[in-house]
Amino acid sequence: MQHTPSLRVLIVDDDHDGADALGMTLEYLGCEVRLTQSGEEAINVAPTFAPQLVVLDLNMPPGMDGYQTAAELRKQAWSSRATFVAHTGCTDSSVAEDVRKAGFGYLIPKPASATTFEALVGTLLAK
Repeated sequence: MQHTPSLRVLIVDDDHDGADALGMTLEYLGCEVRLTQSGEEAINVAPTFAPQLVVLDLNMPPGMDGYQTAAELRKQAWSSRATFVAHTGCTDSSVAEDVRKAGFGYLIPKPASATTFEALVGTLLAK
């Protein structure tokens, strides 16, 4: 039996249903997934999980938003090898520039199709 490589994926989103659906999609693609509902929770989970892919909702009231969460996660040792994805429903035209400046590798608008994440996982596994 051949072992399929997988990614450790941390999903940070205050929308429980959306996070669950994305988590199920990524698990179906062979990823090991951890779901967190806030930036603070993600900061606590990430050190022991050491995700290779972090999918962050940008707008998570109250508390830390996705930009603040990414900045705090990047202070952790594992983060230099991780890919960060901004996952947002915001359609403001300035968001793409803000995401780029904040160091995210990808911007994926909500709702995203399973094929979008399938392509991303394939790209990351091919590296």
